[in-house]
Amino acid sequence: KFDVKGISRSGNIVHVKAITATGEFYGVKAFAPDGKLNDVKGIKIFERKTELKIQGNPVYAHLKAIKQ
Repeated sequence: KFDVKGISRSGNIVHVKAITATGEFYGVKAFAPDGKLNDVKGIKIFERKTELKIQGNPVYAHLKAIKQ
């Protein structure tokens, strides 16, 4: 089991990594229905820190699978 966190930001894109118990970082990937491998990134839509709350939990960015 890994923690998944946004570790840096470039404009509206939040770079998302999986973090091991020893502190190693791994890129988060997703397979498209056609079998292609995509990067998972966070997308900031609003300027504020928290985009919205869902059942009391803050959402900091929307996750999307983006072509490499």
